[in-house]
Amino acid sequence: MLLPPLAGGSDVSIVLQRTIRNQILARLLEPDFDLLAPHLEEVMLPVPRQLERRNRVIEHVYFPDSGFASVVANGQHDRSIEVAMIGREGMTGFAVLLGTDRSPDETFMQVAGAGWRMTATSLREASEQSRTLSREPSVVRACLPCSDLAGSPVKRTQQARRTHGALAPYGARPCRRR
Repeated sequence: MLLPPLAGGSDVSIVLQRTIRNQILARLLEPDFDLLAPHLEEVMLPVPRQLERRNRVIEHVYFPDSGFASVVANGQHDRSIEVAMIGREGMTGFAVLLGTDRSPDETFMQVAGAGWRMTATSLREASEQSRTLSREPSVVRACLPCSDLAGSPVKRTQQARRTHGALAPYGARPCRRR
């Protein structure tokens, strides 16, 4: 929920942390939330809004309050598979907190909703100003399933299974059934 602009002609609206349903934003320490709040923009997230494009610079990160986004990995022969879902417990653009500016996957809204967005640059700057933001347990726990770091072996397995059928762990080689 946004409060109206401050008296005195300021265009800045105040975001109230207690009214946000996104679990990452709601659980942040107050000093960390205060770093993000001036940059948060309330947005509608219709289907099929594209939130991240594969191998392109992440311009905005999104914190859904409702609805959910699908993270889709593209495999061989243009086959794709959903590798993660992001709802009000998560955020898109976790790669920004890991120090990169792009993802190998696509993210788009699967079920319409609403939420918050901010520029990736603003998130990066806020995390550099905070000693805890990128290490906040609620942020890391919520985002690890969406991160390339945690998801790579799972993504490779799912892509391989989709392309080649049942495989050994991490898609190493085909299993022979007896």
